[in-house]
Amino acid sequence: HVTGLYPGARSRLRLTLRNPNPFPITVTKVRTTVLVPEASSCPPRSVKVKRFTGARRIAPSGVVQIRVAVRMRARASAECEGQRYRLAYRGWATRS
Repeated sequence: HVTGLYPGARSRLRLTLRNPNPFPITVTKVRTTVLVPEASSCPPRSVKVKRFTGARRIAPSGVVQIRVAVRMRARASAECEGQRYRLAYRGWATRS
């Protein structure tokens, strides 16, 4: 999770990646989608999470952590400060 976001703020989000396979993999991309409840006055586009791209090897049944940049847009409404956002993740990997 990330705390302390307000319009114009930047932070880092730490993600834990797990390899459930009995062979090593290399993660090449992780994309985060920002979701908010329908009743929220803050649209999902108020928060941006940068995609991870690169090559991060994970051993069989292993775990690694990565960090990605996250920011709240400067033009976001002040009401968005302290808002809870749900995040959904999708990752891509190849067998190493």
